[in-house]
Amino acid sequence: FAGWTAVRQRLQEAARAERDAQARQQPGVRATGSALNEGQCRAVEDIARALPDSGMLIADEVGMGKTRIAVTVARAVIESGGRVAV
Repeated sequence: FAGWTAVRQRLQEAARAERDAQARQQPGVRATGSALNEGQCRAVEDIARALPDSGMLIADEVGMGKTRIAVTVARAVIESGGRVAV
């Protein structure tokens, strides 16, 4: 496992890549295949900051994208050589 700093970097890169993909979309056209919306990108960045030091619990209203956020975090951990249990 490369460590939580590597996970942090991958999460920050994921949010940045998602925003870049959204910026390339035509105005007024919803991005197809987009994994995270802007609020979810901000949540991923918050998790990136907190995870290495204290971990993070994700909770909010139904349908706000917790599963997409959790998948992004799990992918970053796996890509850093870690293991994930859900």
